[in-house]
Amino acid sequence: MTRNVLYIDDQPDKRALDAFQEELEVVVNEHNATNSFKVKVSPIIPNDYIDFTKEPIDFNTFFSFLDEKFLNKSLDLVMCDFNMHVDHKHMSFHIIDHIRKRNKSCSVILFSGSPLKELIRMNNSDLAKSISQHINEENKDAEIISLTSKLEEIRKNETPAEDLLRKAVSSDISEIVSRKIHEDKAIELITKPSLLLSIEHELLLHGDVIFNDGLEALNGKSFHDVASEIRKQTKEGKYFTNLLLQLSLSNLIEMNN
Repeated sequence: MTRNVLYIDDQPDKRALDAFQEELEVVVNEHNATNSFKVKVSPIIPNDYIDFTKEPIDFNTFFSFLDEKFLNKSLDLVMCDFNMHVDHKHMSFHIIDHIRKRNKSCSVILFSGSPLKELIRMNNSDLAKSISQHINEENKDAEIISLTSKLEEIRKNETPAEDLLRKAVSSDISEIVSRKIHEDKAIELITKPSLLLSIEHELLLHGDVIFNDGLEALNGKSFHDVASEIRKQTKEGKYFTNLLLQLSLSNLIEMNN
């Protein structure tokens, strides 16, 4: 089985990513004694697919490419550069929002060439001003800033940049980090998958198994199909996730009686 990492950057360094892929594979297999895994890091340059001549900019070709090549299968980690275009500094939020609508189980890292505090100071947009107001001066030298907690505060008093803020909050970004430590954070996250991703992994290991009588909502579906539903958190995916938790708790209670 392969652990997949999507690396979105305007100038990916192929040699560095090849070495990073090898390092990730070693770490993943050290944490999985029962199975052997390959790791695939796929670098993507969004600027090659996005039409910047339109207003608003046209993501359709890029999003179709993502859907066809990457978002129809399991992803363990998405790593996305914060600033990939001089005139469209926040397009990373649109990209991550699109990914999250199709994959709710993977971890997401947003990284920048310098700490986020400095990026915000350099950018004069409403979004940047809004975020900046909620970053404590005492943390100005921190390498890692928790996006979720800061933007949850901002959402209470929405600004003209509310669309981007809403995308950022709802996209469940795991970490914002400096580029120089983004590989270390990736190694940490890929060894600690979310509960949804762990369930997805286990189902895919037995992907050909078919649900028969007993679970009407899933009858006829393969474990592979259900893994996809969990990834998207569709009605069926949520049903199975909740059912699995209930059955697991019931079994634990019975074991302790």
